[in-house]
Amino acid sequence: MRYKKHALNRTGADLKTYTKTVSLVATLLATISFAAAFTMPGGYNSDDPNKGYAILIKSPALKVFLLSDTVTFCSSLALAILMMWGTLGDLEFLRSTALWSQHYLKIAFYGSLVTFGTGVYAVISEECLWVAIVVCLMVCSTPFICRLLITGSSIMTPYAAILHAAQLEP
Repeated sequence: MRYKKHALNRTGADLKTYTKTVSLVATLLATISFAAAFTMPGGYNSDDPNKGYAILIKSPALKVFLLSDTVTFCSSLALAILMMWGTLGDLEFLRSTALWSQHYLKIAFYGSLVTFGTGVYAVISEECLWVAIVVCLMVCSTPFICRLLITGSSIMTPYAAILHAAQLEP
């Protein structure tokens, strides 16, 4: 029921522009997360017998970093593929893929937040724990601050107001 009232379901919705924008964002997120996986926080061992292995391989923060980076990469790549296929179908299929894209985009954004926070934590927590904790707190607060700005702020855009009103209606 909520999706029937969604702004992307309106007749005047510019789905082609939306699809191009989301495709670009998804491609950038996939590129960044791909690069992050190989630019390992802490670097690589250059000494035998562990030559080539990640220095922080035993760190739980690095493991969370790798898992969240994988989630970000997979969801952004799936989003890019979804948008590509969406443009090949009819208008209803494009509308459906546009609605689904918001879920994948949210997962990719949250995954990139976790990736950033755990990457910083893994690298600096040994030497400067308080900065690592502050970074993690800032990362954790970002979705809540965004939600507050979107739903309860005087700077709410007309698009955000429509989305917010649609979410409040039963």
